Amino acid sequence: MRRYDSAHELPDVINFRDWASSPADLDGLMTRRGWRPGSTRPSPKIGRWRPYPYPKLRGTPRSMADLHIADRVVARAIVARVGSDIEAARSSRMYANRLVRSGSRWQLRNPSKAWLAYQGSRLASLEKHRWRYTLLTDLRGYYASIGHELLETELRPLTRDDEAVTTLMNCLSAWQDRDGLRGLPVGDEAFGVLSAPMLIPIDAFLTRWAGDHHIYGDDMTIFHTDQASGWVVRAELEKLLGERGFVLNTSKTDTHLDAINAMIAIENDLLSSLTTTGYIDPDAALDKVYDLWDEVRTNGTIVAPRKLAEAHFALRWLARRGDAYAAASLVLRRDILMLTPRTAVDYLIKAAPTDPAIAAALIEVAGTPITDETEALVLHALRYLSQADRDDGLGSCCTRILDGTAHGPTRAWAAAAHRRSPSWSCMEALERAEAAPDFWVGRSLLASTRGSEQRPRLRRLALRAFAARQPDLAAVARWAETAAA
Repeated sequence: MRRYDSAHELPDVINFRDWASSPADLDGLMTRRGWRPGSTRPSPKIGRWRPYPYPKLRGTPRSMADLHIADRVVARAIVARVGSDIEAARSSRMYANRLVRSGSRWQLRNPSKAWLAYQGSRLASLEKHRWRYTLLTDLRGYYASIGHELLETELRPLTRDDEAVTTLMNCLSAWQDRDGLRGLPVGDEAFGVLSAPMLIPIDAFLTRWAGDHHIYGDDMTIFHTDQASGWVVRAELEKLLGERGFVLNTSKTDTHLDAINAMIAIENDLLSSLTTTGYIDPDAALDKVYDLWDEVRTNGTIVAPRKLAEAHFALRWLARRGDAYAAASLVLRRDILMLTPRTAVDYLIKAAPTDPAIAAALIEVAGTPITDETEALVLHALRYLSQADRDDGLGSCCTRILDGTAHGPTRAWAAAAHRRSPSWSCMEALERAEAAPDFWVGRSLLASTRGSEQRPRLRRLALRAFAARQPDLAAVARWAETAAA
C-alpha cells in the first residue's frame, strides 16, 4: 500500500491508485469475481458494503462506503454504459457530477471548477435580476434517503441499457438486504453520477416555476421575484420532495429577501474552503484568517459584497475559536460595526465578553443619537453590554433610549440590559417604556424571532398571552392586531 509522508494526509481509501500499481492483482480479482471472455458466465458475486466514519470539520463523521475493488469497477462500468444518457437528461442548472467525457474512459468535470461555476452563476443571476427572494438549502441525508425502487423508476426511461440498470439494482438490493445499506453508497464518484436521476424531476419543476435556480449535488439555490411567489414555490418543492422521500435540511436553510444579503451569504460559501484547512493544519488556517482580517481592517471602506463577506467570515471563524485577535481593531471600525452589527457583537460576546476597553467603546456607541442607520448597531451594542454588570454610563444610555423615540425592539433591548443590572437608576424610564403598546410588540418580536424577520402570527399570539395576564393592558393586543395585519 502507498506510504504517507504527512501526518495530516488521509489515506486514499475510495480511489484506485493503489490497485492501479498492481494490475496483475486486479486482473486476478476480476477473474475470481465474475465472467471472463470465453468462460461460462456465473452468477455475479457481490462483495460486502461496510461503512466507515470519515471526519468532517463540524458535526458527526460522514458514513462512507467501504466497497470491494471489484464492485467499484462494476459501478464505474455501469456509468460507462448509462452515464451519457443521464448527462443528456440534465439541464445546465445542475453542476455536480457532470461528465466531460463519457464511455469506457469517462471522466468527471473537476469538482473545484464545478463548484466555482455554481457559485459564479448564482452571483451573476443576483447581480442581473436583483431577486427579492432567495432560498439557500440542501437535503437532509440525501444519499441515505434515495429509495431504490424510485431510482430504478427514474433511471430506466433514461436509457435502453436494461442490463446495466438491472446489475445496479442487484448490487443495491444485496447491500441493503444483507449489509444494511440505506440509499446509495457514499464516497465513489460513480454513485454521484447515478444519484442524479433522482433530482432531474426537481430540476424540471424549478425550471417551470422558479424565477431561477441552481443545483449542486443536493445543494439548492432558488430565486424568485418576490417573497409571496417564493414561498409558494418552496411549499410545492417541499411537497414534491416529500413524495420522493426527501426533506429540506432546516439547519442549513436560509431565506434572504434582499439581493445584497443573498450575495453576501454566497460569498461566504466561496470563503468556506478556508475552513477545510482547519482540520488539516489549524495553525496555517489561523494565519490565513489573521491575514484576511488585517486586509479587511486596513481597507479604506467596506463597499463591495466580497469585502463584507470576508469580514463576516473572519469574525465567525475567530468566534468559533474564542480568539480575541480582531476585537480591539473591530470597535475602531464603526463602518464594519454598522454593516455587520449582529456578527460583530456575536464575535465580541464570545471573544471578549468583559474587556473594559471594548465595553467603554460600546457604551459610547450606545450613547450616540439613534437613526435608522445606527439603530441596529445600538441594539446589538446593548446586547453585548447586558452580558455583565456595567457602570452608570450604560444606565444613562438606557434611560435616554427608554425615554426616546427608538423603535420597540431597541427599547426592549435597553430594558433587558437594565433588568440584568438593576443597580442602574432608570426604573421610572423603564416603567414608562413598558407601558407603551409598541414596546411589547418589539419585546415579543425579539422573543419569537430573535429580532430578525417579522412573523406577525407569532407576534399576535405572544401579545394575546400577555394581555391575558395583564387585563389592564388588553389594548396591547388590539394594537398588535392592527400592526401585524
